[in-house]
This record gives sequence, structure tokens and C-alpha cells, in this order.
Amino acid sequence: MIGYVLVAITAFAALGLGVALPRAGVGLAWIGGLALVYLGQRTFGGGDTELPATVVGVLVVAVSFGLRVRAMGKVEGTSRAAHRTALICQAVGSGALLVWALTTAPVTDALGLTGESLDRWIVSWSAVFPILALAGGIPMLLLDQALAAHPVAMPSVARTQAVASGVALAFGIALVFPVNYLAAQHDMDWDVSYFRVTDPGQSTLALVGNLSEPVEILLFYPPNSDTKEQMVPYFEELAAASGGKLVVQVHDQPTVPALAKELTVRDNGYVVLRRGDATQKFKVDEDLKKARRDLKKLDGTVQKHLLKLVKDKRIAYVLTGHGEAGPRDANPFFKLGELKQALIAQNYDVKDYGLDEGSAEAVPDDAAFVIVAAPETSLFPEEVKALEAYVDRGGSLLVYADPGRDRMTDLLAYLGVAVGEHPLANASRYVPISNGPIDRANLATQRYGSHATTATLSRYATRDYVVMISAVAVSETGSTGAPGPAKHTPIIRSYEDTWEDADGDFQRGPDEEGKVHVLAMAVQGPDEHPYRAVVIGDVSSASDIVLTRSKGSAILAVDSVRWLVGDEDLAGEISSEEDVRIEHTREGDQLWFYGTIFGIPVLVLALGGLFVTRRRRAGAEEGR
Repeated sequence: MIGYVLVAITAFAALGLGVALPRAGVGLAWIGGLALVYLGQRTFGGGDTELPATVVGVLVVAVSFGLRVRAMGKVEGTSRAAHRTALICQAVGSGALLVWALTTAPVTDALGLTGESLDRWIVSWSAVFPILALAGGIPMLLLDQALAAHPVAMPSVARTQAVASGVALAFGIALVFPVNYLAAQHDMDWDVSYFRVTDPGQSTLALVGNLSEPVEILLFYPPNSDTKEQMVPYFEELAAASGGKLVVQVHDQPTVPALAKELTVRDNGYVVLRRGDATQKFKVDEDLKKARRDLKKLDGTVQKHLLKLVKDKRIAYVLTGHGEAGPRDANPFFKLGELKQALIAQNYDVKDYGLDEGSAEAVPDDAAFVIVAAPETSLFPEEVKALEAYVDRGGSLLVYADPGRDRMTDLLAYLGVAVGEHPLANASRYVPISNGPIDRANLATQRYGSHATTATLSRYATRDYVVMISAVAVSETGSTGAPGPAKHTPIIRSYEDTWEDADGDFQRGPDEEGKVHVLAMAVQGPDEHPYRAVVIGDVSSASDIVLTRSKGSAILAVDSVRWLVGDEDLAGEISSEEDVRIEHTREGDQLWFYGTIFGIPVLVLALGGLFVTRRRRAGAEEGR
């Protein structure tokens, strides 16, 4: 429907200009007809609007000839001669339609063209019709401009100058088409993006420094491989930090057939990690150009495979059945897909833990830890008892709260913790998303406590922020239901002047006290009951939309898990040199396409017209 409306508006506008402006509008009517043909073939191609737009466009072009003849009949002398010249230019430009017709399927099918001959035919004529359109259209438009400027009698010199300038400008623009074709056929690109191979991250260095058994790193690359040269320094640094437990070898795959067969390496371009009989391998292309993306995230890839090699697979259970945030949540602020992938990279299986899996009975013995991700409704009393029993036997919990969701009063009270009811807000330290007052609830902080979960964050406190999209305060209640005295450590705090927004207007009222609030708390039981828990006041801090944008939040999530399972010695940053992703929208791509197709030629025409006008004025002043 929109297509038909656009066709009708364009047709009426083109014809209206031709009728209302007999001296300057005929050329515009002709251009409107060509535009409709273009819309029909390119924008509406293959749709219901294609044929009507094309037919109407051809009719408008035909009518424009009648308008030209009519305008020519109303004038005499040099003005009629100018219209006659414009009519010839119009005919030349309209030849582009005939040339375009030669590239249509009915014509090429009738000629029996296929394969390479069809490609040559279409390419040849496709290069001709824009040149014809320009060679006829631009002089015609300049003649119409000259006719409008000389309504009584048009000087012969003005007509000559208009044609000469138009033809020169048309062929100047036409040079772009063969250059563009040659560029397309001889494509070359230069990668000027920032590039370097990652250095070993602190976490990976700690991992190799704690190896209990020797590990071999075998690189399969030819002697002249640039990729190999980029990777060797990385692995040598790991080997130096391992105390002799990590050995790096480089092999050319065809020269070691027995070893390659043993490791099932069929070609160069592979990295193999071996510990005893166990192996892990991944591919980094031997062509440096193809390998650059993998090299930028090499540290994360190596750590992922090292963990699979030296650590037994563990299981993280995610409580379900109460509207919790999770990997499949449709809301990006509650979708935990990136958190799941981070756990998988740390060699965890992530499993659901609901009523069908026995959540009302007992936490499985093979649980490394349990995630409770901001349930909307209350847990069943039996589920709370099962989680409390799990804590009693030294289990670990990662608990996320969130404004408007269940406050998990019984479970958190057992840990000696409580969470607030209303979201926190800050008038100056926040992340703008909607550019409205609601953004004040999007807290960003670099206030970290002294704890293993925040050791990495504290090291980079001036660089990395933890982002919480609507958080509640976390507080210590002073008593616990769990056995033995627990140690409560605030690990994330807000900035000063953060208030609990009880009335929901995101404005600090006289009764809303501004102060520092605890946003996340670590809880640790005594040695005889070594349970651990991390309670975070915002589940969105682990959501996809935050973890992909906030390095600090990603570090907090992973280091919290490491502390929960006793791997705090592996806490640290995973190095990455990946470029920031630039995303193009469909609307943006269309803007660039049509801007370059139409915008640049129109700009050239405008500049040419301005130049011609100024030259004519200068000539007229000299004639006085």
C-alpha cells in the first residue's frame, strides 16, 4: 500500500511541475519518470508494486515529451531553439530506458543468453544506460534553468554554454562508473584496525602457576608461518610462569606424521594441549589475516581448554520454577545467556534445578554451587529447607535480588542478610540509557571492598565499573540461622548521595536519605561449616546487556564464582584485544546506500550549477 502511495505522489508531483513550470519544470517531470522506473526495478523489485511503478514511470517520461513540445510551441526565436535542443537532450537521455530494456529477462531469454555471455551482456549495457541518462539529462536541466532565467528571449551564447557545461559535467560524473566497476573486479582491502595478540591474563598465569602435572603445548605450523610467530611469545610467557610444568613445542605437521596421527591433527594450524593421555585442541589459522580475530582472544581460548584439561568438570545448578531470570529470558535485562557461557568456559555444566529435579527435597551432592536468580514469586518452604541444609553441609550460593521481585526473606535471613524493597538511585553517578530521570536507577560504581571476589576489580578500580540496572541495598542482619558465626564482607558499595527511591519518582525527596549503600555482600561460614554465599542486589548486573558492555560486571560475576568454589587463587582478568563491535542497522545501511547513489551526484550537480550561475552573472556584469 505504501508503495502505491509513493508511486502516485511521485507521478503527480512530476507531472504537476511539468505543467505548472513550462520553462523549468519539463526536465523535472522527465527525471520523476526515471525515478519511478528506478523505484520499480530496484526498491520494489520482485514485489506487487514493481510493474505499476515501472509502467507509470515510462508513461511520465512519455508525457514529458508532450510537455516539451507544448512549451516549445508557445515561444519563438532563440527560446524555441533552446527547447528544441533540450528536446534532443531529452531523447538522448530517454535512450537509457531502451538500453535498460535490453537487460531485462524477456529480452535476454529471447536472445538465448546464459552464463558468462549473459553476464557480459548485462554488464556492458548496464555501463551504458547511466552514461546516456547523464549525457542527456544534465544538459537538459541546465537548458531549462537558462530558459527560466531568460523568459523573453534566450541568448544563443547561454544555450551553448548550458549544453557544453552539461555535457562536460555528465561525462565527468560518468567516469565514476568504469572506475567503480574496475574497483569491484579488482577488489583490494587494507586492514588498518588495531591488532595485537593478547598477553597472558592474570587468571591464566595463575592457572599454569598451580599446575600439579606437566602439560605440553604443541603448535602445528610451517616454519614460515606468521601466525606461529605471533603466538610463540604468548606461550613462552606462560611456560616461564609455570615453574617448568608447561612445555611448548612447535612442529610442522607433515614432518611428524606419527605424532600428528596420534593427536589426530590432519593439517597445520592447530594448537594441542596434552596432559598425560588427555588432550584438548583448537584451530588458529596459519594465514595471519584469517587468524587475527582468534589471536585477539587467544588468552580466553587457552584458559578455556586448559581448565577442561586440568580441572574436573563441575556442575552449577540454577533454581527454576519461580520466574527467575535465566539464559532463555526474553527480557535482555534478565537474560543470563552470557553468564551461562562464562560458566561453560570455566568448565561447568549448567543445569536447571526445579521441582522436577528435586528442589523441594535436596540439593544434589555433585553441585559446585547453586544460583538463585531473583525469583518473582516466593520459594516453597521445602525448597528453602533444602537450600539451608545444603548450606549446613558447606554448600555455596550465588543469590541475586532485584527490585519488585521476591525478597527471599527466609533464605537470606538464614545467611544473616536482608535486601531492600525499593530501587536505589543516584543523581550523578549513573548510566544513561533512556536519557530520562529513570536512568538515575542505573548505578555505576568503582567502590570495591577488600575481598577475593573483588581483588581484580580493586587492582583496576580506576578503569572498570560495575554496572547495576536498578538495584536494591544489601545489609547484614546481625544474626544467622546457619551454624557457627559467619563473616559478612561488603564487596560492592554505591557512591555517596545514593538514596532508596521509595516513591518511584527518581527524585531525591526530603525524607530520602542519601548515603553509601552496600550493593553486594560475601558471606563465609566458619572452618567447621565452610559454606559460602555471594548476595548481589541486582540480577541485571549479570544480564547479557550488561556483561557484554561492562568489563567490571563480567569480572565480578566470574570472580564471585571462583571464590564460591575455592578457586580464588585463579581470580584475575582474562586478556582480550577484541575490537569493539560496530553494529549497522538496516536503516543506517539504506541511508549510506542512497546517500552515496543519489546524494553525491546531486551535490556535484548543485556545485556545477552554482559555478555556471556565478560565471553567467560575472559575464552579465562585464557586459554592462
